[in-house]
This record gives sequence, structure tokens and C-alpha cells, in this order.
Amino acid sequence: RHLHAVERCWYDDGSEKIVLESLDAPLVAPGEPMLLNFTNDLPKLEHGMHFNLYNNLWGTNFPMWYEEDMRFRFKLMYD
Repeated sequence: RHLHAVERCWYDDGSEKIVLESLDAPLVAPGEPMLLNFTNDLPKLEHGMHFNLYNNLWGTNFPMWYEEDMRFRFKLMYD
């Protein structure tokens, strides 16, 4: 419930529509920016969507830092 792979997120209230498309970072946490939240509670979507661009939470088999440049692209579309 708290971590999803998505292509895009959107908000539509009937009069306005906003679409956020992630081209490079599909992992998103709705509600709170918590990577390890294993509750069955529904996230509070009014707190936003939080994309996981990079983490070094896992101290095994993964580098703890990245020395090169990174680029994460997003498209923002609105009506």
C-alpha cells in the first residue's frame, strides 16, 4: 500500500487536471516519504507523492554513494 511502481500520477478535480509523468524513476510512495512502511493503513494522498530517486538504505551488495552525475526526468502536464 505504501510503495508502488508507476508511470504517472494525476490529480483531477473536474475543473483542473495535473499529470506528473516520471520517465526515469518509477518507485513512488504515496502519502508519506517512507520507504519501509509495512502497515495496512491507507496512505493519506493529500500529503503528496514521493519518488524514490536513490537510496542507500541497503548496506549490502549496493554502493553507499554514487560518484557520478544523475538525471531524473519528469513531465508535468496540466489543463
